[in-house]
Amino acid sequence: MAKFTSGEERSQHPGSSNLSTSTPLPRSAVAISPDGRWLASAGRDGVVILSEIVEGKLGNSRKLLDHTSGVECLVFSPDSQRLASGSLDSKVRLHELPGKLVRTYDGLGMENEPVAGRVQSRVLALAWQDQLVAGTSKGILYRLSLGDDTSRRIARNGRDPIYALAFDARGRLLLGGQGRVEILTLERKLSSP
Repeated sequence: MAKFTSGEERSQHPGSSNLSTSTPLPRSAVAISPDGRWLASAGRDGVVILSEIVEGKLGNSRKLLDHTSGVECLVFSPDSQRLASGSLDSKVRLHELPGKLVRTYDGLGMENEPVAGRVQSRVLALAWQDQLVAGTSKGILYRLSLGDDTSRRIARNGRDPIYALAFDARGRLLLGGQGRVEILTLERKLSSP
């Protein structure tokens, strides 16, 4: 069972507050919502723990048990109403807060591969500004539709794993790969297939 407490240690920065969580397994991903009301953490156990932040302290928590494999990345929507989680089973799960599963994007990085000899793709990174984007261990980048469970590949140079994603202030997508960072300018809308 996860235990949540407010931190007793003093921060090195005056005026900042500490929130701490302890769980039996290491957490591989953490995210805080843009409005500061939610903290999410996840780990190799496939469990996402979603906690409300009330007056600088952790309040009610819930476990999201939808993943069947370890969770590598988390990201909140810009309006703080949804949470996306990416996992080692090549899936991204989308939840409406406070935790209702609304969509699963399945098999990212696995399309067009024969079943025999298939090497599992893992979702390693997510970013969300005006669009939700996922990066995989096979170096494939996807734009995920927010209206349904479809995804579309985004063309890029290179096939190295995408370990980190972020949007800059101008809306460009930053990709962290094997020893390099790429910057991509994306189309604003997901075009129909």
